[in-house]
Formats: sequence, structure tokens, C-alpha cells
Amino acid sequence: MPNLASESLQTIEKSRISSVMDAQVRVTGDAIFFVLDKSFMTNYFRRVADIEGIVSTIATVRERANRYISQQLRKMGVEDIATPYGGIFASLFRNRQLTMGEIARNIRRDKSTVTVLIRKLVDLGYVETCSSATDARATIVRLSKKGRALEPIFSEISKDLRKRVCRGFTAEEKEMLATMLERVRDNL
Repeated sequence: MPNLASESLQTIEKSRISSVMDAQVRVTGDAIFFVLDKSFMTNYFRRVADIEGIVSTIATVRERANRYISQQLRKMGVEDIATPYGGIFASLFRNRQLTMGEIARNIRRDKSTVTVLIRKLVDLGYVETCSSATDARATIVRLSKKGRALEPIFSEISKDLRKRVCRGFTAEEKEMLATMLERVRDNL
């Protein structure tokens, strides 16, 4: 049976060093040694750390975005709304009234979490609820006058946040980023 390693290395002289990718290959007798230089290892570990750091980076972006939104809400006199309610408001600004289940699907949260958030918004006077006329199990949620008054504030904050997030990005880069983040989300 032929020795494939020695046949494929016949063109490399014994003890000769040849550059292969970012490594050095040293052939001595029948042994093959890979000598990796420091930059190869540094770049390799940096790429691994970057890949493992994706979730951490996403968490940091979310935390900073939430902090920015909270600061802007306070500047505009809205002291009693926290960022977890933003998805509910966005859904209701687009649709005016939805069931709890529809809101849960829109914001990708379970119904029990949405129920707790909606109860708090009812207590604060931002939304109203009523039973569905067609389905006794469903609760309809709609914005109150106080809730509708927040739409221009939320719109302005969202517009400013999008500008900050996308500063320096080309249209193609923004599209690529959105696509990749959606893939990451869908993978989980």
C-alpha cells in the first residue's frame, strides 16, 4: 500500500521549509511539522472570539438602544414607560386594535408576558381592553387617548435611533446587517 503522505510530499525536499497558508511546513524524514507563526494564531483566536462574541455584542447593542430610548422618553416628559412596552405600542400604532394573541405574535413574546405588560399599561391609562364580540376567549387591546398621544414621540425617538444605528452604513450594508441579524434570530 503506497504512503500517500510521502508521495504527495515528494516535491518538498527534506528539512526544507515552505509557506503554506499562514503556517510553515517542515518535512523531516517521514514526519510533517506545522510551525504556526504568532500572527496566524492571533488572527485565528481573534476570529473565534469574534464569532463567540456575537451574542455579547447583540446584548450590548440592545442595552445601549434601550438606554437611549429611556433617556429620550424622559427628555420628552414620559417617565412611566419602560422599553419592554415599545413593541406593544408599535403594534398598536400600526393596527389601532389587536387581540392579546396578535400582539404576542407581533412582538415575539408569550401571551402570559404580554398579559402582564398590558395590565400595567391599562393601569397607567395608555391602553383599554374589552372582550371580543366574536370570540369570548380573546381580549381586544386598543390605545386610549393618552396612548395615541405617544405616537409622535415614539416616532421621533425611533427615527433618531435608526439614524444613530445606521450612521456610516451604505444602503447595501444596512440590508446585509438586517438580513444577517434576522438569520441569527431565526437560528435561535
